[in-house]
Amino acid sequence: MPRLSERLALLLLAAVLLPGATSAALARIPLAGLSHASAESGNAVIIEAVRAPTPSNPNPPARALIGPTRPFYDGMQAIALYGCADTPSMGALGSYSADDAAREVMRMAAQWDAVNGDRGAVGVLHLITAVAQPSPMSDGSYLGRVGSETISRYVEAARTHGLELILDVQLGMADPLAEVRQLEPFLRESFVHLALDPEFAMQAKGGVPGDTIGSLDAAQVNPVQRYLASLVRQEQIPPKTLVLHQFREDMLTSTDAYIDLPEVTRIVDMDGWGGQSAKLSNYEAYAMAAYSQRPAIKLFYDWDAPLLTADQLMALPRVPDLVIYQ
Repeated sequence: MPRLSERLALLLLAAVLLPGATSAALARIPLAGLSHASAESGNAVIIEAVRAPTPSNPNPPARALIGPTRPFYDGMQAIALYGCADTPSMGALGSYSADDAAREVMRMAAQWDAVNGDRGAVGVLHLITAVAQPSPMSDGSYLGRVGSETISRYVEAARTHGLELILDVQLGMADPLAEVRQLEPFLRESFVHLALDPEFAMQAKGGVPGDTIGSLDAAQVNPVQRYLASLVRQEQIPPKTLVLHQFREDMLTSTDAYIDLPEVTRIVDMDGWGGQSAKLSNYEAYAMAAYSQRPAIKLFYDWDAPLLTADQLMALPRVPDLVIYQ
């Protein structure tokens, strides 16, 4: 994968956290493979459901799952490994194969399970599936889309190891709902969820991803929520999780207009990097805001100074339900 351009690298180095830190390195990805087109144990309802087929697995086996009325982290803590496949510069997940990433996040979840008391822990693979680009691409979207074969590898790794999977979309100039619909074969799986990254969503402000911090309005988020809810009802599966990244107030707009649906849990992830006091201040401001139904925080191995520990996060008045490691 080509390195960041000098211009973008300088932008990243010059960014100062909160407001304005870049949450993920903008990067070109190879065109090869791109496609442009829990409940607590006493209360869990264990069901068997036939999984939706994927391109690499047209006849998938049934899989036990938690539900159908509870999100996967109810009574659990979700521990995620974030990144783009085969691209270590965009997050720790990219340093591993799909199966090795699954094993690593299982190890991480076990470490959290050892310190979070009566609460369990579940591992999550958080895969970027549409990567913002500094050029418009042939369709004007400023997106490089990861191929279905690559996504299928992570779906199967999550299935095999009993993990959850979050598919992350950076959006660029693409319409959010139209972009998410391209992931429908995967989102019909009970254990596959969605994240939208306003940092690289440029429809409202215009400009080039990486030059300008983007934003998402409720008018763009609500149709996605309704769409996810429709998949839950059609497939009779547990609620979907929708993760929205945020490290500046203007990244999510008209939040008082968000609709609340029983089939969708909306999580705001405090996505900025930097010092601990700033991270925790913005965790309270964004992840714990009224429009966030569950709080999440992202920890950056290379950019946080220093990395918050599990003990520190467990000591917070409101412990994050989702902890994402990049």
